[in-house]
Amino acid sequence: MQLQTKILLGCLLVTGLVLAAVGGASADRGYGGGHGGRGGHMMQMFERVDLDGDGQVTRAELTEYRNQRFGDGDANGDGALELAEFEAVWLAMVRERMVDRFQSLDADGDGRITAAEFDQPLDRMFGRFDADEDGTVSRSEIREHHGQRRHRD
Repeated sequence: MQLQTKILLGCLLVTGLVLAAVGGASADRGYGGGHGGRGGHMMQMFERVDLDGDGQVTRAELTEYRNQRFGDGDANGDGALELAEFEAVWLAMVRERMVDRFQSLDADGDGRITAAEFDQPLDRMFGRFDADEDGTVSRSEIREHHGQRRHRD
């Protein structure tokens, strides 16, 4: 196998893991396609910011949401977020999606993800990209796949 092909497959694997980890929750919640498709991540954010649950976000709600997140993160109270403080805010924001994704991968609900459960979304992704079903993914198949997605949306 050529080095370029190995690098490409490695990049696909890493991308797939990242997208599977962070993107699947939106599909699981019925917001549209995985990876935040059709507004998935934006809808989750909207629901968090719509503090009174009336289906509309006001500037005041947005400001209150930001103040809550910022205030929660500003552990030393100096009015600014240092990297460690920002990291805590960021991790809190993505934790719910991470837990949702873990649960969606844990097909048998035993609180553990087996290699087979972990591989399932990667296998589906590989199958979507391997258009000619020859067991390999080429650059042209990736380009073709992305071109088809643009035309569908």
